[in-house]
Amino acid sequence: MNIQKLKGFRDYEPKEMILRNHILNLLKETFESFGYEPFDTPALEYTEIILGKSGKENDKLIYSFKDNGDRDIALRYDLTVPLARYICENKGILKPFKRYQIGKVWRADKPQKGRYREFEQADIDVVGSDSYLIEIELILAFSKFLQKLNLSNFVVQINSREILQNALNTSGIKKEEWNNCIQSIDKIDKIEEEGVIQELLDKGFSNPKEIIKNIKNSTPDLKLEKIINTLKALVGDNHIVFDPFLARGHDYYTGTVFEIKIPSTDIGSFAGGGRYDNLLENLGKEKIPACGISLGIDRFVEILKEMHFELFTDTVIDLAVIGFEESSIKDVLIFTNKLIDKNINCDICSNYDKKLEKQLKFTDQKGIQFALIFQKEKILKDLKNRKEYIVKTPEDVFDIIFK
Repeated sequence: MNIQKLKGFRDYEPKEMILRNHILNLLKETFESFGYEPFDTPALEYTEIILGKSGKENDKLIYSFKDNGDRDIALRYDLTVPLARYICENKGILKPFKRYQIGKVWRADKPQKGRYREFEQADIDVVGSDSYLIEIELILAFSKFLQKLNLSNFVVQINSREILQNALNTSGIKKEEWNNCIQSIDKIDKIEEEGVIQELLDKGFSNPKEIIKNIKNSTPDLKLEKIINTLKALVGDNHIVFDPFLARGHDYYTGTVFEIKIPSTDIGSFAGGGRYDNLLENLGKEKIPACGISLGIDRFVEILKEMHFELFTDTVIDLAVIGFEESSIKDVLIFTNKLIDKNINCDICSNYDKKLEKQLKFTDQKGIQFALIFQKEKILKDLKNRKEYIVKTPEDVFDIIFK
């Protein structure tokens, strides 16, 4: 038996889960403050629903297989296509439909820093509105989230697929080749301009330098100008940047596209999205406008680690209850139950037969600040500030911990 996890998959230890849960709670709080409601979809979809929606290059990354009923199924590649499938299945749903979804997705990608084969995404989407207010609201919501974490050095890059397509049209690129060309242009941050030129040449494009020149000369159209100017007024000039090369890799994007990154880190963008007005039509339903943005939780956590971001605690446990005899277990549970009712998270020591010094050392190593030595005289120790108090009731303990 090979006792190791699959490559590109991860275990999450308690310390990291505390950070992740803090991020997720802030995201939910922010999303709901903008009127987005919780939503979820299955991890598995029929393969034909997922294939071809994000582009041929992305199709290679899909985990697909036959189940026990000989059906062709696949693990979801993102949270956008399952949302589109849901809208197609539920024709009478009220629109605009605003939802947030947090869940795992799977891609058979090459593992590297900040990139895994199983990872978690947090998405907000609006289906049923073509107003540019939606693009502004999506970016504003994520900006609010970052500000709640006191992250002030983020940058939102914005472009439009329509502007990019106009530059390709000017360069003589046929419409059926746009997505193939855009897939390469989207890599400019990773392989730089020379790398994009070479890749376009390898794909058979004869004029890559002209393509690059026409993209560089692009300017925002009226709609994008309104989005950019409004966001600059709301978020700040230094946070909003027009980037004519920004494409986003998925083929389903049709209009405005955007990415968020922290330039001082080397991981790249951790959130991105855009308008995908044709995706539902491609799934067999009438054309319905839609727009969304997604944050990669795993990549974002890597960025926070690189920035030495620290939470106020490494543990969710407020108090360790130690130092008691087996004969006192009932009294310990009665006392502790009252503390739990007061929202104090308690860890009752199951190794009560060990020496008190070992129990205290274990408590300290776990990062728990308070230890209640439950003996005839109850002593509450503040291990962080090296203080101790004699307590008699759960109320005494509560008052000291939350004083």
